[in-house]
Amino acid sequence: MKRLIPIFSFLLITQFSQAQTLFTYGTKQVSKQEFLHAFQKNNTETPDYKTAVTDYLELYTRFKLKVQAAYDARMDTLPNQKADMLSFRKQIEEPYMTDTVALKRLVEEAYQRSLKEISLSHIFIPFRSDFQANPYSTNPISKEDSLSSLKKMQEVSRRLKAGNNFEELARDYSADKSTAVKGGKMGNITVFTLPYEMENVVYGLANQQVSDPVISARGYHFFKKTGEQPARGRIKVAQILIAFEPDVTPSQKAAALKLADSLYNAIMNGSNFEELARKFSNDKLTLATGGVMPEFGIGQYEPDFEDRVFSLRSKGEISRPFETSFGYHIVKKIDGFPVEKDLKIAYPFLKSAVMEDPRSKIAAKSFEKQVIQKVAIKKSVYDASALWRMTDSFIYKNKKISIGSLNATSVLFSFPKKKVTVKDWLEYARGNVAEGKEVNYPEQMKQFTTASSVVYYREHLDDYNADFRAQLQEFTDGNLLFEVMEKKVWNKAAMDTAGLRKYYGNHKTQYQWGPSVSAIIFNTSDKRSAEDAQRSLQQNPAGWRSMMESSGGRINGDSGRFEIAQITDKDANKLKTGYLSPIVENETDKSASFYYIVNVYTKTSPRNFDESRGMVMNDYQLELEEKWIAELKKKYPVKVNQLVWQDILTKK
Repeated sequence: MKRLIPIFSFLLITQFSQAQTLFTYGTKQVSKQEFLHAFQKNNTETPDYKTAVTDYLELYTRFKLKVQAAYDARMDTLPNQKADMLSFRKQIEEPYMTDTVALKRLVEEAYQRSLKEISLSHIFIPFRSDFQANPYSTNPISKEDSLSSLKKMQEVSRRLKAGNNFEELARDYSADKSTAVKGGKMGNITVFTLPYEMENVVYGLANQQVSDPVISARGYHFFKKTGEQPARGRIKVAQILIAFEPDVTPSQKAAALKLADSLYNAIMNGSNFEELARKFSNDKLTLATGGVMPEFGIGQYEPDFEDRVFSLRSKGEISRPFETSFGYHIVKKIDGFPVEKDLKIAYPFLKSAVMEDPRSKIAAKSFEKQVIQKVAIKKSVYDASALWRMTDSFIYKNKKISIGSLNATSVLFSFPKKKVTVKDWLEYARGNVAEGKEVNYPEQMKQFTTASSVVYYREHLDDYNADFRAQLQEFTDGNLLFEVMEKKVWNKAAMDTAGLRKYYGNHKTQYQWGPSVSAIIFNTSDKRSAEDAQRSLQQNPAGWRSMMESSGGRINGDSGRFEIAQITDKDANKLKTGYLSPIVENETDKSASFYYIVNVYTKTSPRNFDESRGMVMNDYQLELEEKWIAELKKKYPVKVNQLVWQDILTKK
């Protein structure tokens, strides 16, 4: 009995393995899992499961045969196939190059923060004494400036802790002049308004709490939370701006307000907002769009502007002229977009925003640590001090030298399918050494090792990620299917005029005109142009081409014979020569269309070859494809495992 146990186990394993193969074609196998995955992906609604899955078995078998023929013809080595695959790979690889758990956490955090706005006040103490004159200067910060800003920050911090008024300190100390005059009030912010480090601080504050100093690249920041409210979402508006300069005189300001009031009254009396915006608005960025601004949310413009704009309730509502530091604004609400409260719906949009934000580096750094474990890096033993000397010589003297057993081809570390050499390190080091700065080679080597691991993982993603591998294979097979079908069926049929005519001659009776019409189908740029075209047709139907040519592109027409069902649901007996259909307006772009009946044919009549060509081409392609499939089935015999197939049929 002891000798029977391993033999019995082997038979069970073999039977199980065979049971999971649904069908073979030639020497290739297709598993039950692969087939069901493809079926479920392409058949989301299957009221008659058995019929659907049976039909799909034939479709999937034919797909596999065609793709195998493409591989056997080495179509996967064609330059266009390689280029397409590489392009697709680059498109899809990024989501696989991040820590999905860390990314999910960042997205869910962004979702929670997106639901509310926080009112803030701000004190800014810059590192540079000339910040007001040169706010974006990249010159080194002097020791005097650094010490002065530190002392000022410490003084503000001490006075805040002593209970001094935040608003008074903002007026006295803050270099953010736009908010200092308001006691530091900077309005409301929401997720993505501030840099992530600052966002973390302010979302952690209690109401009326003041933050510890926050350091940025430009200076020190103190934040005070003065309130919070539900987020107002995003909005799209059009504006007319009557601008004035910061040093505007009272008379100039009064003149600007008078003009703004007169424009507002004109709009209220029926004047076109967009036309007035193009003529009078001083907002040069929106002149071409009739004053329409890009969609925006909280924290992008002055608080006073945002508060007035978001107070508009209904689409089309227009504000009275109101003042900001830029001038007088008249704003028309075009649309509003409330914050999405369903996480499932909001998730993809927030994920995209997180991926584009610097906070995504958190997930990227976490991913880098995981990659080093996944790629099975093997480090070589070498003299590090000798390598640093070689590196100095290469960077500063442009010389490649060898020290002991260490030379340019020496391997520093390796991956399963790649070796990283001293030469690779030297090129990396030279590109990452900042002139005039002290170099920490051991730290740079850590960064180089990490960067090399990430590059290797990216280049071999299909070795490490089954989902990525499957997605890449699916694209490759689909692309090859198109390539082989184009060669074996589509182009072959299109170029075989004699074959098409022969097919038509053998199947003439299949190609008949049912109830049909000769008609001209018109497409116009707008409804008014369609109305003009119809009036012209009523007066002179034969002049439709001249009308079209003189319209400057506003009116386009195409004549031909059409089955009645192609253009209308009307009964043929209800149509007559000269019939003009109702105008149909496209809501998206406001274009319009209609048709004009030239002749009506109520009886069946044969189509000639030219009239049938499209249908003949389609039928001829099907015939060529069936002949080709028959050849493929002989070349790659298909055998279905009936046990597995019956199991699929009985288990929906």
